[in-house]
Amino acid sequence: MWLFHFRSGGEFKTKSKSNAEGIGHAIRCLRIRKTIENKFGIKSYVVVNSNKVSHALLKARGVDTYFDENILHDDLFMQKVDVIVTDINYLDSHYFDLYSKYSISVCLAPRGVGKYLADIAFKDIFFSDIKDTCNSNIYSGLKYVVTGDRFSKARKKIIARELKREPRNIVISMGGLDQFNMTSSAVTGLIGLPEEWNVKIIIGPVYQYVEQLTEKVKGLNCSVEIIRDPYYLYDVMASSNFGIFGSGIVSYEGIGLGLICLNLSHSDFHRDRAEELEGLNVGIYAGDASRVKEGGLYKLILKSLNDEKIEIMRKKGMNLVDGNGSDRIIRAIINFQSDKKN
Repeated sequence: MWLFHFRSGGEFKTKSKSNAEGIGHAIRCLRIRKTIENKFGIKSYVVVNSNKVSHALLKARGVDTYFDENILHDDLFMQKVDVIVTDINYLDSHYFDLYSKYSISVCLAPRGVGKYLADIAFKDIFFSDIKDTCNSNIYSGLKYVVTGDRFSKARKKIIARELKREPRNIVISMGGLDQFNMTSSAVTGLIGLPEEWNVKIIIGPVYQYVEQLTEKVKGLNCSVEIIRDPYYLYDVMASSNFGIFGSGIVSYEGIGLGLICLNLSHSDFHRDRAEELEGLNVGIYAGDASRVKEGGLYKLILKSLNDEKIEIMRKKGMNLVDGNGSDRIIRAIINFQSDKKN
């Protein structure tokens, strides 16, 4: 039996370090959980913090049975667990001491001590701060990006040319929570966009700034549509030429769908990630969201339209994020289990 331990929502600290977990961490775990149950036939359970964000997310994803963190201290239950997958930034080290009593521990969260203490750690780019004394088996790179079924379906449509990519379509998506309201910053950056352009703004199920955003988009001359948590998100993304994202999981998905991705940041960590993507030539770092100037993103888009390297960037991104990240992670864990038994 596998156990998935994650949190969503929470209190925010500073721009450089936050104990808040975005919805992306939870979705990543739930996608891997779906794959191990449907494709590998492995039973699993979810352990999650108790708040409205977590419960609403699990309900929306059809997860009826889940536990709060007290279950981690239930000896009879924990003895049945073979693998614990955690995706919580800055998780206290005592949790890994607890995990080690019962099972193999896997860390998906890039920030904090977890990657040093878990048996196996995964990161979708690279661990730039990894220590030489790290105990974990490290797997890193864009091939470990975890995507979902709808992403794969949209990707297949692109490859088969069943979806038409409109050159003047822009999609904005900052993830499910967007606690820093980077969506509004992105709109500021598009002021001056000509009327023949189309902007689709994707907001998550718990986005809190709808009224402010509705007022903000009145400053755009082009066609604008605000869409809340659409089922067909990836079709919207795939039919766009440009994406403006928050340097999170959605940025990776945009890359895998062949978009030209302009990535904003709201913390040192997200800045580093955006710069790494730019260094890999699969994205454009557009700066700190709080410092976006009127029309600044529009100017970046115009500049990229005349860049011969853009098509190379698009193809490279699709090759690196291929939709098989979950399978790779699961097989690496199963192989580690097998090696440990032998």
